[in-house]
Amino acid sequence: ESQPRESLASLVKAFADPRLRRFYLVNFLLYLAIFGFFRSSPMYLVYEFHLDVSAMSEYVAWVGVPIVLANLWLTGFLSGRFSIKALTVWSAALTGLFMIAVILPQGQAPLWPLLFLTGAALAVCLPSCATLLSNAADPAAQGRAMGNNQAIQVGAEALSGLAAGLLAALVVKLPLIVLGGVSIFGAILVALLL
Repeated sequence: ESQPRESLASLVKAFADPRLRRFYLVNFLLYLAIFGFFRSSPMYLVYEFHLDVSAMSEYVAWVGVPIVLANLWLTGFLSGRFSIKALTVWSAALTGLFMIAVILPQGQAPLWPLLFLTGAALAVCLPSCATLLSNAADPAAQGRAMGNNQAIQVGAEALSGLAAGLLAALVVKLPLIVLGGVSIFGAILVALLL
């Protein structure tokens, strides 16, 4: 019982830091959108296209391809050419736009490039928003800041499943639209506030 209480107290303390509060808030929103994509896109694809487990597995695996490529090469390539802030803004905005675009195709063929682009954008966004926070934290407090960020990420991941499920119960396309909008909103906050 004391461990959940300590975790909650740590999260509250994280948001109490006025200098880093904006970074934690933005990261929470971006993590919520990104993990929400992984929760809501399979629900949407199964419902909309009546996919079986095998076909759904192919799409899930396909989303992993750009994530691997981004981690092996793309993120490093882009970070050598653009500021971390610019990378975060653009990758968050593109993540949101591509998430919303997933609901547009009437057939399955256009899903392949859309899911690939969504995976690539979110794979650049994840380390970019964490790096923004890391760069903003005092060196002496960087470990605590990144630990708090990890707690925020876990919280956002848990909440994303709940949010995606509740929204999908209303309209199955709604989670991708709302969470895509959250990612775009996060991009705007980074551009204006950080």
